[in-house]
Amino acid sequence: MMTREEVAEIMNYCKEHKVTYKSRLEELNIPVWRFYDSKSRYAAEQSSGKSVQGEFIELPHSGSFVPVPSFAGTSGRKQKNTLVSPNGLKEIEIRTPVGGAIRICGEINEKELFSIIQASAMFSLNDSMRYLLYNRPTDMRKSFHTLSGIITDAMGQDPCNGNVYIFINRARDRIKLLHWEPGGMVLYSKLLEAGTLGKPGSVDDNEICATIEWRELVMIVEGIMEARDSRRTRLENLQKLRRQY
Repeated sequence: MMTREEVAEIMNYCKEHKVTYKSRLEELNIPVWRFYDSKSRYAAEQSSGKSVQGEFIELPHSGSFVPVPSFAGTSGRKQKNTLVSPNGLKEIEIRTPVGGAIRICGEINEKELFSIIQASAMFSLNDSMRYLLYNRPTDMRKSFHTLSGIITDAMGQDPCNGNVYIFINRARDRIKLLHWEPGGMVLYSKLLEAGTLGKPGSVDDNEICATIEWRELVMIVEGIMEARDSRRTRLENLQKLRRQY
């Protein structure tokens, strides 16, 4: 059985490109019966009220968020998937791949709705991605193009392959993450108020390009590394606050 996201992606593709389900399924080498069987099951869930109106899902290949389509429809007509409150305001709910959710209520037009969906999809780092640390001090004045040059020349990687590349300055109080997502490059940056960024114990000093895990990145940023160069000042401040309460 196909997932709801897979069915929705085929339906959206056929609607945008004005092609039949059958031709698209033949391109993807997917049995027609499997698609329609899955589609009918999700249509039954919608009619029974099991699925939530106004919900958005992430398409598997494009990574974009779209309203859940009407699985019962076959004509590809535009379906209203937003909740309408008694006062006429539209209410939508967006769920991210990492389990977060946001609910928005207001007078929203199509352009504003698209901007909201794009913004929610932008910050989507999770533990399924590959994280590569540039294990040399980096000048934090560098941005998209110059950091991409480091990735290509020093790390021997492709900046547009979907990996997340991590850069830390010499003082270890600032970090940047460069990541390519559908639509362009995204650069995350954080400057600490006090203390220094930690360093994963699994990383050898001789390594220029080191692979780390998502949890290690979180620990670096949040200052909970056990190494001696961890952000001790931030941890001490946190302990003092806890004693006060």
